[in-house]
Amino acid sequence: MELFADSRELAVVGLTEVISHWKPIRAAFHRAVNELREVPPDLLLLIDYPDFNLRLARRARDRGIPVVYFISPQVWAWRKSRLQAIARNVTKMLVILPFEEDIYRKAGVPVQFVGHPLLDILPPPMEKSLARTALGLDPDRRIVGLLPGSRRRELEAHLPIMLESAKLLKERVGDFQCLIPLASTLQASEFRPHLERRSGLPDPILVQGRLYEALGAMDAAVIKSGTATLEAALMGVPMVVVYRTSALTYALASLLADVPHVGLVNIVAGERLVPEKVQGSFTPTIVASSLESFLTADPKSAGELRAKLIALRQRLGSPGCFERAAEASLQVLHRPAPGPGEIPTHD
Repeated sequence: MELFADSRELAVVGLTEVISHWKPIRAAFHRAVNELREVPPDLLLLIDYPDFNLRLARRARDRGIPVVYFISPQVWAWRKSRLQAIARNVTKMLVILPFEEDIYRKAGVPVQFVGHPLLDILPPPMEKSLARTALGLDPDRRIVGLLPGSRRRELEAHLPIMLESAKLLKERVGDFQCLIPLASTLQASEFRPHLERRSGLPDPILVQGRLYEALGAMDAAVIKSGTATLEAALMGVPMVVVYRTSALTYALASLLADVPHVGLVNIVAGERLVPEKVQGSFTPTIVASSLESFLTADPKSAGELRAKLIALRQRLGSPGCFERAAEASLQVLHRPAPGPGEIPTHD
């Protein structure tokens, strides 16, 4: 593999954020288009990142290069008009959520549900005592997780409110410990200024490279909306799903969105299993109240919620996602390629 652009420099969310990163994004796109022209591949495999990749898919189609798209744009949530471009430019769509398959099939897009990658990555749910012992934590002390996101802007938008929520929670329920798993895209040095500015916090501990043990140790968590909510759910962690972005980005997203839930855990469940606190409702007082309900819930109701969260595994297919995706890509690779400018013919 030859890497000519780093996703850490390109992966941004929101209109204003994209504008501020426009130069490296544009440079990477032009480099990718040049690769298609100068050294045409036999197959273009696209993964997620739709605003970039759907444009690249059109350039590949114009050159007769078959396109496989792995991990679908969230057309079920917003911008369903993308389905038309996908039908024109994508040879096969490989989806990781079961309900996506029907959406693409109805739009005339060749599609295959390959299962969710987390089923190949996640270990089985862990006993709290074992997870805490593995991390060197007190097995009898309550633990609350804070997961602000994997990008610096998300850290700045979410972590201060999460920390203030933890401070209020300590005043209400007494002693517990904060656990903060570090995303691979962030450094501990980026967290410390936020931690140093707030006194009275319940002993926050930064954990690097051991996310699933950290999740297994938690009694509850506050998590930025995204894949991490599904990871936590499959490990049986009760959570509050939160998100905050710029006012302009949020206003535009509100106009375009067409889903009853924000959190992926609730979307997969098809119901509001865990609370969602977005934008104006994402405040320390509101989040602390939601976390308090988890920590003070009677054992029976807490156990029922954990069981419902863990049961979401059954909705995500079976392990073997990457093997199925690879096999589907090879099948497309062995088909006759469409001519330049032709719309691919689909089985």
